[in-house]
Order: sequence, then C-alpha cells, then structure tokens
Amino acid sequence: MAYCKLSLILLLSVLACTITFNSGMVHCYGVMSVDLGSEWMKVGLVAPNVPMDLVLNDQSNRKTSMAIAISNGERFIGDAALDVAIKYPDRTFTYFLDLVGKSLNDESVKQYKQKFPYADISSHEPNSTSIILNHPEGASFTPLELVAMMLQLARDQVLNRLGTHEQISDVVITVPPFFNSIEKKVVRDAANLAGLNVLRFTQTNAAFALSYGIFRHKDYLPENSDNKTSIIFFDQGATHTSVTVADYHMIEQVDPVTFASKNESLPTVTIRAQVYDRFLGGFDMQLRLRDHLIQAFCKETKTDPERIYKRGRSFSKVLKEAGRVKRVLSANTDFLVRIENVIDDKDLRFPITRKDLEDMNDDLLTTRITQLLDKLFEQPEVSRDERFESVIIVGGNTRTPRVQQILLDYFKLDSLGKSVNADEGAALAALYQAASLGRGFRVKKFALEEYGEERLRYDPAKVIVTTTTPAPPTTEEPATTTTAPETTQPTESPELDVGATTAQPNETTQTSTTEEPTTTTTTPAPIVTTTPDPEAIYSQSELDRIGKKLAMMREDDFTRLQRLLELNRIELDEIENERKASEKGTEGESSEEKPPESAAEVGADKEEKKSEEEIKRLEL
Repeated sequence: MAYCKLSLILLLSVLACTITFNSGMVHCYGVMSVDLGSEWMKVGLVAPNVPMDLVLNDQSNRKTSMAIAISNGERFIGDAALDVAIKYPDRTFTYFLDLVGKSLNDESVKQYKQKFPYADISSHEPNSTSIILNHPEGASFTPLELVAMMLQLARDQVLNRLGTHEQISDVVITVPPFFNSIEKKVVRDAANLAGLNVLRFTQTNAAFALSYGIFRHKDYLPENSDNKTSIIFFDQGATHTSVTVADYHMIEQVDPVTFASKNESLPTVTIRAQVYDRFLGGFDMQLRLRDHLIQAFCKETKTDPERIYKRGRSFSKVLKEAGRVKRVLSANTDFLVRIENVIDDKDLRFPITRKDLEDMNDDLLTTRITQLLDKLFEQPEVSRDERFESVIIVGGNTRTPRVQQILLDYFKLDSLGKSVNADEGAALAALYQAASLGRGFRVKKFALEEYGEERLRYDPAKVIVTTTTPAPPTTEEPATTTTAPETTQPTESPELDVGATTAQPNETTQTSTTEEPTTTTTTPAPIVTTTPDPEAIYSQSELDRIGKKLAMMREDDFTRLQRLLELNRIELDEIENERKASEKGTEGESSEEKPPESAAEVGADKEEKKSEEEIKRLEL
C-alpha cells in the first residue's frame, strides 16, 4: 500500500521537460535505480507515462540473477546463465560482487575460493591490487567487467520497457554498507562503461530505512525532542548481515553560506549506528546443507565425496537443490529431497527436517547473530536502556523462522516489524532518490543522512551577519603617474564540478599607466599536472581497453542474434515451400481433366502468390 502511495506522489509530481527550440523537439527525462546484491539485481524505472515500479526482465521476473556464463563463445547474462551453470559451473561467474576492489590476498577472495573450489582466480598483473577470473575457454575477466555487463543488462531492460529511443542514463545504485571508497570507485567505473551516470550511491541498509520513513514524516518530532522515533533494521541477505539504528526527525534547514535558518524543517532519517558481518548470510546455510546432502549420499551409495566435488555437474546439482530445500523448509517442517542421477546413475532420496537444518547451522544462526547484536550495543551512540519503536526485518534470509525467533528472544518482543518490502524496498527507495536528484520530477523532500555523513545544523553562534555599508565619498586627487596593476577577469564564471579538471587562463595582462607608452607584459601559462586518483585501481588505458572489449562482445551478441534470426527465416521458408509443393501435387492429381487456364488467369495467380509470400516474409 505504501508503494502505491509513492507511485501516486511521483505521478502527481510536476514533470520538467527540456524543449529544444531549434529542432522543435521535447525531451522528457526518466531515471532508474539498480539494487546490486550478491545474488540478485533489481532495476527500477520512473519516466513520463511510466509509473514507478521495478522493470521485468526477459523471463518476466522482477529480479535478475547476478550470473554471467560463457560457453562455446556465446555469452549468457542473468537467469539464462544459471541454466549453463548446471552443466558447466566452471564456465559461470556468480557472487562476484564480493570480489570488487579486492586483491588476491584479501579475505573475501579466500572465502570465495572455499565456496567455489573450481574458481580459477589470479592476480591482475601488472596491477597487483586487483584480480582476474580465468575462464576455461581461455578468456579472463576482472570483477569490473562482470559488474559492467550486469549494468549494461539493467540499462537494456529499461530501454526495452520504454520501447522508445529516449536515452536514460541517470541512476542511483545501492551498495552494501561495508563498501569503501575504492569499491565504490570500481562500481562507478563499471557504470560509466555501461553508459550510466551515477547520481549517488546509497547503502542498502540506509535505503531500507528511507523506504520506511517516506510516508510517516508527519508524525516526526524536531531533532532535539526527547521522544524521537528510533527503529532497528536487521538485514540478512545471501552473503552478509547488517544491523542498523535509524532516527527519524524534523531538521531545521540552514543556508550553506550564512548558516542562517531558512525557517523550514525537512523530514530526515539519520543512520546513527550500524554494524555488519560480511561473511554471514543465507548462502552459507545453503553451502552447509549442500555438504550435508553430499555426505548422506556418499554414505548411502559408498561413493567417494571427492568425486562429486570434482565433477562440476554433480556439485552444482546438489548446490541448486540445497537452495530449494532451504526455501521450502522456511515454510514447512520437513521435506523429502530428490535428486536424479547425482553420479553413476545413482539417485538421492533423503528426508530432512527444519530442525536438522537449524542444528547444522546453529553457530551461524545463534552464536554469530547474537555476537553481531551485542556489537551494536557496544557502539557509543547506542544504549540498551533507550526505547526503540520497532525492530524491522529485511533481506531474503530473514524469512528463516529460526532467525526471527533469535531476534524475538534477544529483544524480548512479541512480534517483529514487517512493513517494509524485504526484497524490493531498497530498489524502490533508491528510485525515489533518483527522481529527487534527477532532472525530470519534483517529489516531496525527504533527507537521508547515511552513517558518517554530517549535515549542517542551525547554530546561532555560527551565523554570519552580512551588512551593507555605503561607499565612501570620492574626493578629487591629483593624478598619479602610475595605477595599480589590473588583472583581466572573465565576465561570467561558469559553474565547476568538484573534482573536475578546470582550464586556467593562459595569459595575465598587466597595464601600467605612466608618462611612457603603455606596455603589456605576458606571463607564461602555468603547467597543469594531473595526479593519479588514489582510489582508482584501474588506469584510464585499462578502462579504455575494457570498454572496447565490452563493445566487441555486444557486437558479437548482436551478430549472433541476427544469424539465428536468418537461420530461422530460412527454415520457415523451407517448411512453407514443402507445404506448397505437397498442396500443388494433391491438386494436380485431383484435376487432371481440368482445362488449361488462360494467360491472364495464370498471371493473376502468380501476382497473388507473390503478394502472399511478401506478406508472410514481412510478418516473419
């Protein structure tokens, strides 16, 4: 219901369009959001005549798998890549968002190799601060390239949804709360390669907090009020878990120049504290269930477990079924696992209960979640004695009953808050931000202060008082022989982007007025040196090379698609010709005594058949 209201707000907003008078064209801008997760990607869109909602992919799903597969020179992205992963897991890249901005010795890379023993990862020489994932067919890809491919797919989905030639590039991207500036820089470079302009990055936990507060700002009190609204958000996804404390209040707006009050207050959500465990998620439970099923199968059939781990097809079969069983046990207390032909034409039939799943993951569910909650209250900003309005659960793995029971017992609650869409809330909140920051819409303002961000607060002691003093009266003085040097300035100062390289004036003119003729001295242009970005892992030449590589892959995909369409057309023509030949033979046998047709009738029949074939060809 809340998101229906949000769509209504955006639909009733004033749409700003740019009119190009020379061409007489009107360009209306849409914006998009991308919720980048370890397992899924969700894409949002709002544009003229398009209500705010998530974009469906080719399979009509509201989320797309973060997976890329290359088999026999053909590339598969998204859900299609998972079909390849069943037979050829070593040809498929999944969960690669955890590798962004990492070196070979990073703990995330070591954890990735343990989860996927068939992964071939090496250092990206000569750039040892990054890694490459090697493909068995000889290709290699950096995490930057894989993320860029997913963002290209997101942009294609948006353009297919619009069905027009309007170009959309403005986007807000959500990232995990533990992403540092280097990891964000890699994602920004990937977005630029995909043709996207990143308006801002939003942490996933902050996006969920914004999603909750958009419609409740009327109930919020001023910032210094004693009865402030504080919410705890518990987010557990596929690969990481975070706990966040968010405060909702009205903040008085301050002029950024004079620090004076604007006499208006803005509803604001402030992330006061956050803690996270980047190696605790639902996928870890799935891996343990996979190992449990493999051990049960090997014990029953007397098979060496190493054979299954080394045989990619058997390994991925059990892994996929483990994910399905985990989801089923979230709603049922028991289940019978069935896997056909695990290895050597042997099937797996194994009963399992929800208690079995909870027991094998007891240290993940009870111990590590409790330690994370204790860590939250060790923060100086949070006290155990303060009152929290609610504990809201988000993220796919919070559907696990044991996770919910741990939270209920820890906070001594009767129920947990479930008013935020656990799957789509972050993507829709990021889309709201994109509409607020973009060029196309006016929306009701709702400020977001992420953890560590500092906004201006009204302080009477810091207000700069500006007064206008009259100019002193001019007095006639005897003419002097010289005047002060004057430096010519441009009449207009263009707005400059922070961090952008700006051009310096190459000449400074000084004019001296004496009894001698006027002389002009010119100083040489300053030498502008560009310093490398300390947060950049990939050089500009490397980014150019990756951009050309991605463009070639897209061109190959287009050429392959055209070839398939041409082969399909030829096959349909052959089928149609065979059908016509059989019909002609049948008519010849039945009408042997029929008198010959006139030349005019024969010509009319030929023209009719020709027009029918042309219509069919156009339809195909």
